[in-house]
Amino acid sequence: MRRLALPVLAPLALILGLAPPAFAHGDGLPISPAEIWHHWSFDPLVCIPILLGHWLYGRGVGRAWRQAGVGRVIPRWRVACFLAGELVLVVALISPLDPLGETLLSAHMAQHILLTALAPPLLLLGAPVLAWTWALPRAWRRVGTAPLVRVVAILLDALSGPLVASLIASAVMWAWHAPALFEAALENSTVHTLEHTTFFLGAVIGWRAALSPHTSAIAAAISTLLVFMAGGMLGGVLSLAPVPLYDWYGNSALFWSISPLEDQQIAGLLMWVIAGSIYLAAFAIFAFRAADPSGSGRSPPSHGIIRASTSSRSTK
Repeated sequence: MRRLALPVLAPLALILGLAPPAFAHGDGLPISPAEIWHHWSFDPLVCIPILLGHWLYGRGVGRAWRQAGVGRVIPRWRVACFLAGELVLVVALISPLDPLGETLLSAHMAQHILLTALAPPLLLLGAPVLAWTWALPRAWRRVGTAPLVRVVAILLDALSGPLVASLIASAVMWAWHAPALFEAALENSTVHTLEHTTFFLGAVIGWRAALSPHTSAIAAAISTLLVFMAGGMLGGVLSLAPVPLYDWYGNSALFWSISPLEDQQIAGLLMWVIAGSIYLAAFAIFAFRAADPSGSGRSPPSHGIIRASTSSRSTK
């Protein structure tokens, strides 16, 4: 089983091992184009969870495929989605994009888009809970029946109603882009970590609701449309504002031959167009399913994203 997990772990470890020395949220000095590849962020609070989750996922997939056959239980396309989601997290949180977000608002916005619009759906489509369940020792696989775990599951279900989940994701997005909170995150590494954590978790809640097999396609379409509209309005505010809204950046954008206002406009367009396109594409998929007269109006019942089966029959 260990031999099955290690080959899956190797690519991520190689990325981390070959990267130049890190300068993570440290000096606060602007980063110029010539210095960009010397700035990586190796925060243990980021690297360790990614590596641990990656190792558990590889161990679970390896064990499932060994017992049920390659591509069974967790199909190859789900594994590809999960690995792609992890790569997005590496780009967002470990690559030079992370420290560059202290120089360019547009880079910070690109990071937020990766953390909210791209990484969560890819990771969830990878069925991580199912893989992690297979990775556990056999005696632990009934952990889902424990009272505390059931309470947590009930709470997650309450938060993951499509309407509630979309409102949570949208509220987190708008709250952190208020100038006071946004600049507090830039000035304080603890607040910055809290910002990224809530961004990611809020997005996971939103995407979990949309991708759940228990959510109708109509509800999923409405949920993604609401987040699309919220992000579009935020992008519009940033793009159309006549002056820079975040004083913390000052004139650091000049190192990249753009003005602070142009940097803010690029950030708004990224939110408006790039993130909007992702949510709009998801809305179109769900709306098509809802309008399909031959379908049931529900997402395919084979997501297996959040609540993995823990019965002895499914994990033998």
